[in-house]
Amino acid sequence: MEKTVVGRLFILVIFMASLLAPLGVVRAFGGNVPVIPPSVFTQSASEITSVSAILRADVNPEELNTVAWFEWGSSNEGFTGRVTHGQFIGNGASFISVLAPINDLAPNTVYIFRAAAENSDGISYDSTLSFKTLGNIVVPPPPVLSRDPPRVTTRNAVNINVNSAAIGADVDPRGFSTEVWFEWGQNADSLNNQTSRQSVGSGNSNLSSLATLSGLSENTVYYFRALSKNVNGTSFGSTLSFKTLQSSDDAIGDNNGYCQVPIMFTRTASFVSKNSATLRGAVNPRGRFATAWFEWGRTPALGQETGFQSVGNGNTDVEIVRFLFQLDSNTTYYFRIAAENNCGRNRGNISNFSTETAVNNVLPQVVTLTATNVAQTSAVMRGQANPNSTSARAWFEWGTVSNLSSFQTTSPLNISQGNVFIDISANPGLLL
Repeated sequence: MEKTVVGRLFILVIFMASLLAPLGVVRAFGGNVPVIPPSVFTQSASEITSVSAILRADVNPEELNTVAWFEWGSSNEGFTGRVTHGQFIGNGASFISVLAPINDLAPNTVYIFRAAAENSDGISYDSTLSFKTLGNIVVPPPPVLSRDPPRVTTRNAVNINVNSAAIGADVDPRGFSTEVWFEWGQNADSLNNQTSRQSVGSGNSNLSSLATLSGLSENTVYYFRALSKNVNGTSFGSTLSFKTLQSSDDAIGDNNGYCQVPIMFTRTASFVSKNSATLRGAVNPRGRFATAWFEWGRTPALGQETGFQSVGNGNTDVEIVRFLFQLDSNTTYYFRIAAENNCGRNRGNISNFSTETAVNNVLPQVVTLTATNVAQTSAVMRGQANPNSTSARAWFEWGTVSNLSSFQTTSPLNISQGNVFIDISANPGLLL
């Protein structure tokens, strides 16, 4: 009488105790049994780093209870008693993968290894293979903070209207807490007005800053420049200018008597991944039919545009969203929203985002090991799993037919984000 339980990670056969031979296995029915030690084939090492590696082999127990292990050492020292823990691989008649991690290796060093296995008929050794660990990982020194004042670049005015405009700047704090503000006026040599100061943090990359000027005179030229300051000093941007619009009593299409270009605001990008992002902004058409789009690129000079989108002819903000894909990972991109109606074209402030760093997308690896503690109604399922540096879960699937057309699963086990094989096991409970 026998009962067969098959798992996707293992196959086990439970015989009643009365049928087991004294050694716990049945090799043949009658006659002389040939002497057959295990068959062993050493495979190439894998997951090689500067300090660790995974040793691999295929072993056939030849129907006798078998234990497998690896002998290893540096090429200079040879096999000097370094062995991995013995692994019981059962008494089957087919090859089973055997893996063993080794650690605390020296960087940039050649190591030799071979697989070995033993059953009651003897010990088998396979040929010797070798691998070389990677060189030392060089950790760059921390960046040296510049002792220079921040960098500041004055940007062209946007959202220019009859009596208002928005002025902007890009600021690099250069590693120290920095604030930015604007000076402005009607005389380039006497900028006697100031905006309030804005903090832009203490990073090491450009950040956009924007200030709105209101109460301006129509059809008038204004001059402005950006300033920024940290503990290392004050920086001055170049002086730029803009001209406010002129009211037009005979203008058509709006209630205020002005021919007004759209106004808009560039919003923060969202859903940023390693190779895509969503650009966002808002546009007020100012009562005239308008279209909107985004300008974007790897530098503040931009250089690329998205498709055009109609935003109607209302007098309220319309949200605009555009999806960018096939971006490079770990890269900073700049963008702004732009819009146009029959009064003219206008552009919003420049913002930026950085795509995520690409990560290893290798699937986890699993190895099925022979079940242990096999009884008439229970067994312990065993395996090994390598998460490949990503959070992972492992489980066993099992049933009583070999193709697992009908199967059950054990509860998932959470395994850490390592890059080595770890042992997993599960008891499925009562087996009928």
